[in-house]
Amino acid sequence: MTISSGITQPRPWSGSAAGAGVGAGAGIGAGGAEGLLRRGGRGATGRGRAAVDLTRAASLVPVPPWPGPTRVIGCTIHQLHAIDTIETEMAVLARSLELLRRRGRIHREMDRAGYLLLRTLEETGPLPVTQLAERVGLDASTVTRQVAALEAGGFAERGADPTDRRCCIVRPSAHGRRLMRDVQRHRRERFEELLAGWSDADRADLARLLSRLNRSITLTALEGDTAEAQPGPR
Repeated sequence: MTISSGITQPRPWSGSAAGAGVGAGAGIGAGGAEGLLRRGGRGATGRGRAAVDLTRAASLVPVPPWPGPTRVIGCTIHQLHAIDTIETEMAVLARSLELLRRRGRIHREMDRAGYLLLRTLEETGPLPVTQLAERVGLDASTVTRQVAALEAGGFAERGADPTDRRCCIVRPSAHGRRLMRDVQRHRRERFEELLAGWSDADRADLARLLSRLNRSITLTALEGDTAEAQPGPR
């Protein structure tokens, strides 16, 4: 295959961006990245590392100077830059949420796993463990352990399904429901504080995109579970 066949050659840019080093410690600046793109990733490294060099070059090129989308191995520079930013920001988000958790008292009495189960049961009504697991995107064994912890804390209770006495269902206890609503109120206050400077439109966009991201994560996890459950070739 010809390595450079999937590349639309970028037009050179001028100004400080051309000489600026992008990504300290990466060992290549914007000018070096442009050179790799123009050579189709070949040079001192040889053909064997062409694809790797092209990907590295794409992640190091500043987006604003490009006059239009430049394709690198099936995706544009802009797309690569967006994915790189998302990957970094998700790592920062996980760290930030953990810092908030450590400094706050919201989940001292009820952990996040139990809170999510009780929120789900509040919306759906009592459910068997298997259906509850499907709603939260976890396997039944994990949810069984979480429900047992909720029962031990007096936050949930099990009972017979009135429509099928052979089936056991889970419901929040009165104490669990009160505490869950208290946690929900504190969480809402925290997000109101964090998003105080955001417009209503920005808040709505964040809510929509977070919902979409969570659906994608859940679907990917479920697909992975299905693939693992399928028997391999004999």
